[in-house]
Amino acid sequence: MKKLLIILTIILLSANAVLLPGLKAKESNLGDWYRFQLIPEDEDFLDNAPRRVNFSVVVSVSTSDLWINIIDQDKWTKWFKGLNKCELVSPSPLSLNSKRIIQVGILKFYEDIIILQPERAFGFTILEENIGLFTRAVEAIYLEPIDEYSTRLIYRGGFEFRGFYNLFKNMIERELVNRWTISFEELASISKT
Repeated sequence: MKKLLIILTIILLSANAVLLPGLKAKESNLGDWYRFQLIPEDEDFLDNAPRRVNFSVVVSVSTSDLWINIIDQDKWTKWFKGLNKCELVSPSPLSLNSKRIIQVGILKFYEDIIILQPERAFGFTILEENIGLFTRAVEAIYLEPIDEYSTRLIYRGGFEFRGFYNLFKNMIERELVNRWTISFEELASISKT
């Protein structure tokens, strides 16, 4: 399945580069790869996006212990499945409208932090990405304390897929749920230590 997704991504990246050249943004100072600009959205997009993904898991870790690893951008590569890079590119400390670069395999994203509520919620909108997957995208993690030692982690994603990727939206959404579920388990694991 992973090989199929990589092959599919390469084929679609090539097709997008040939068929959609006008969608490419100018190179920025953040890297040497082409970017597709997205339409920035706010938290409301999670309720009215054309495609929405929502799920939750309960972990035996306090919200404060989880929060420390969510806001520490250097820790994301330790708990998020397949994440090669998470780099804050705006001045520290992390705040609303901080920007970061994320890389998961060959996928690269430039994101804007739009939700930052201590021990309650963290979220971002994707501003640019390298393969033209989305026209709009917002993802968020919500933390709901159950008791002093347990937390419900809630993932919410709102998406509008671009072009060819609409054909594969169900497969991509399943992969998102799988990746975030595994990542939440790993987040809980590293937050216990």
